Formats: sequence, C-alpha cells, structure tokens
Amino acid sequence: IGNNAGGDPIYSYAFKPVKISDDSIYTKSKLKIIITSAIHGYEQMSAWSTANFFKHLCEHWNTQSPLEFMRWNVEFQVVPVVNPYGYNQNTRENVNMIDLNRNFPPAGNASEVETQLLMSFIDSHSDAQFHIDHHNISGGYPMTYSACVESTNIMTNLWRTMTRKWRKDYPAAPQNIPFGYILQSGISGGLNMYSNKTYNIIPITLETPWKMPFATTKYDKITTEVSIDSLGNLLTSICKSY
Repeated sequence: IGNNAGGDPIYSYAFKPVKISDDSIYTKSKLKIIITSAIHGYEQMSAWSTANFFKHLCEHWNTQSPLEFMRWNVEFQVVPVVNPYGYNQNTRENVNMIDLNRNFPPAGNASEVETQLLMSFIDSHSDAQFHIDHHNISGGYPMTYSACVESTNIMTNLWRTMTRKWRKDYPAAPQNIPFGYILQSGISGGLNMYSNKTYNIIPITLETPWKMPFATTKYDKITTEVSIDSLGNLLTSICKSY
C-alpha cells in the first residue's frame, strides 16, 4: 500500500471468496473483515500468528468446517505489519519515535506516513463490518478491548470457548479460572477507532501475550498456539454472529 518514512514497504493481502452471479433486486450483504497487526513494532507475535493463520486457511481450509466457511464466504483485507520499522528494530514506535496507535483521527493528528497509508487503506474498504487490530501484551492471559455491545457479545463467546479448549489442551493450565477477559475501552487515536468513528465499522482489539503464565518461555509453542487459536476462534465467533 506504500512505504513508510524510512522506505520500508507496507503490504496488504486480500482473501476473497468466489463471486456469485446475482441478478436479484435485493440488497446484497457480504461479510468483510479488516485485520491489522504489529502497529507496535515490538509485538512481532501478532504479525507472525496473523500470517500463519492465513497460511493455514489457504492450505488447510478443507480440514475444518469453520475454515471452509471462511475460505468460501468471507472477504479478509489484511495488513500484517503496519509498522515495519518498529518490527525490524524491535521498538514500539516508528522511525520518528511516534506511537502510531495514538496518531489516528479523530483524537490523533495523522502526522505519520504509516497513519496516512492505513487511513487510505481503510477508506477503500469502508464497507467492512469488523476491524480486528491484533496486539501483544507482555504477560498474563489474552484479552480484548470492546467499544460496543456487538463486540462484547462476540468476545464473551470467544473467551468461553477458549477457556474450555485450553483447559483440555494444556494440563498444566489452571482448571479453575477463565482464560481471557474484556475491557470496555476504545484506544484514543487508535487505528481501529478511526474505522469505527469514520465508517461505523465494529472495532475489536485483540491482545495476546508474549508468554502464557503456564508456558515455559517467551514465544514458546504454547504461546504461539494460543495466539493463532485466539485469532482463528475470534473470526469463527464473528462468523457465527453475523
């Protein structure tokens, strides 16, 4: 979609279902989801797990019914690395030391090239229903930020599902607590809040940890699986709600 101030390219990827011929007079509604990650460059796991989920979707869509539904019925517009400078340098900010997730209107002043490119990207996909912005947190269990009742319902279903799954998958995990929680907030100057305030797209901010409390090391197998699981099951929850 363009280059940042340092010349690093920012890529977007489109995953589109087969177009069906429809001559009916009725309004057509398709499910379209924007997904962004690594706006904070040092949150590399968000980009890695986003990329690997879509690799799995493309290569193994016929192994699970939710994946098959997404492959053939949902349009995804994905920017896996919003902040390539920060990703490459392992820093939160961009080359100008600006936190890009505080730079978007209406609260931010859109001073940065990355901000302007992502605004144009969102403007060109203003018909999307959801915008997931994937982040990482330094510790604890996964969480989501909600800015509306629609996303809260989706997130509640997500964390109930993941609690059951992870208790079964990981015997070392605590068996008496829920995994995942919801904060009622919208990030001032945030990327997906621009989508929401400008086009009324439902914003969902997903935060997965660098290391799960019952994992052994940062970015280990368990934490990686949890990150991909969270995104994939969030998308499943959205599909079921739509």
